Amino acid sequence: MNYLTSIRGIAAFFVVLYHIKHWLVAYDVPQFISIFFEKGYLAVDFFFLLSGFIISFNYMKHFSSNDTWQAKKVFIIKRIARIYPLHVFVLLSYLSIPLALYLTNRVVPEGAFTAESFFIKLMLLDLWFISSDFWSMWNTPSWTISGEFCAYLAFAFTAGFIAKFRRYAVIALLVSLGITAIAYTVIGARSLGDNIGDLGLLRCVFGFFNGMCLYIIHYRLKDKEIAFGKWLFCISFLSFYGLILTTTANHFYAPGLFFCMLLGLLLSKGPIHRLLELKPFIWLGDISYSVYLSHTFLLNWFVMLLMEDSQNASIFNIFAYIAIVLIFSTMCYQLVEVPGRRLISRKFASKGI
Repeated sequence: MNYLTSIRGIAAFFVVLYHIKHWLVAYDVPQFISIFFEKGYLAVDFFFLLSGFIISFNYMKHFSSNDTWQAKKVFIIKRIARIYPLHVFVLLSYLSIPLALYLTNRVVPEGAFTAESFFIKLMLLDLWFISSDFWSMWNTPSWTISGEFCAYLAFAFTAGFIAKFRRYAVIALLVSLGITAIAYTVIGARSLGDNIGDLGLLRCVFGFFNGMCLYIIHYRLKDKEIAFGKWLFCISFLSFYGLILTTTANHFYAPGLFFCMLLGLLLSKGPIHRLLELKPFIWLGDISYSVYLSHTFLLNWFVMLLMEDSQNASIFNIFAYIAIVLIFSTMCYQLVEVPGRRLISRKFASKGI
């Protein structure tokens, strides 16, 4: 399933484009194209769904037959090994931002770089403080890693139980989608990107849970006719595209349509899969975590060093920034991510699962 790796890379790239959308819209990009980077934050929700599916694909069967404390411990260690080394590296690198602002007599945003928020970010707890602003401090994108870590813990302690009741997966999915829509409506949010401090943890964990349901439902349907998957993907993608062009609150439709899109891809095989399995896309998927976690750090430095006006960028600046993100992310993947994961797994995960 190399195409899933590629999808992860594309999702990370859309988040990068979302964070420079103010540069891109200045060039009168047609709305039918610009809508993709203007709504790029929704790639995070697709990632949560994909992550829940992949983790379930790799571990749910194991937990259904070996739901022991040792299995939970090794799983959690392996997930920490996956996310923590790069998180620490980028967060420590972020210390250079307030220092540079101070040394160059620039304004240091009040409350953005406190010692308390640094420690909370370091411990991956920023999203756990409901209704706080910790998620937006230091390396802002890492709020999703805080939510992802919570989802990993929940998975370790519920996967064995959920596997026993897998026949109720469709009902569980509908309940999850309903709770998400109701929660965002009650709080007055207009989109999944709103109220992260209040609803971000729910957004992460329920998106991940939808991915668990996807694994169970896909397992039942995987031998069905391939044409069904192609139609499901096409219809759900076109529906999503049509709806994001409207003012309809996306928490009503995005999670469900993402589910259908990914299920359609999983149940089919065709030119899209062959395209996604090309080496450049797989490479982008491999470095996707580094792209996602480092791009705002690089954006801050890029603006400080090379731009007089942070709101307007030349075409050269846009391509230069994207190139820097890709090069830096490749280095992080090879020098931090992979070695860090191997070191922690080898040192602490004494028994494989």
